[in-house]
Amino acid sequence: MKALETDGIEFLSKGRVHTIRPGEVIVGTPEGDVRIQAAKVIWTAGVRASHLGRKLVEAKGCEVDRGGRVIVEHDFSIADHPEIRMAGDLSSYSHTGICKPLTGMAAPAKQVGTFIDEDIAAIVAERPRPSFNYLGLGSMVVLNRASAVADLLGLRVAD
Repeated sequence: MKALETDGIEFLSKGRVHTIRPGEVIVGTPEGDVRIQAAKVIWTAGVRASHLGRKLVEAKGCEVDRGGRVIVEHDFSIADHPEIRMAGDLSSYSHTGICKPLTGMAAPAKQVGTFIDEDIAAIVAERPRPSFNYLGLGSMVVLNRASAVADLLGLRVAD
């Protein structure tokens, strides 16, 4: 946070964007609305699951988690429909050793895609099916030219 503040970045803790207009953003905070004037407005936020999850609930009776992601089985199929597989940020896979869903990021999605491919190939070839084992190496965020934070296999580094 210090590195970003040094670069002139201000943080609005617990803020929620209410309005975006050309040159202006209005953020609601516990203390009240904050009006931010800027020549350029770039806003990023967390991902929201696709509406496809709700459509699958209606059509197939599957379940979604509180984020709207489809809860999947150990093979990434939806309950009672082994022919439907879900991967990426639309799937909620909690069959890990820590029982927390996989993140909706590229690294897990690539591993899931490879697994689904191998699993379907095994079914078609009538071979034993593989088990999914996610290999999470951690994550890293580059903050600026000289600063980054990382959590690599539990080793937390900040510079």
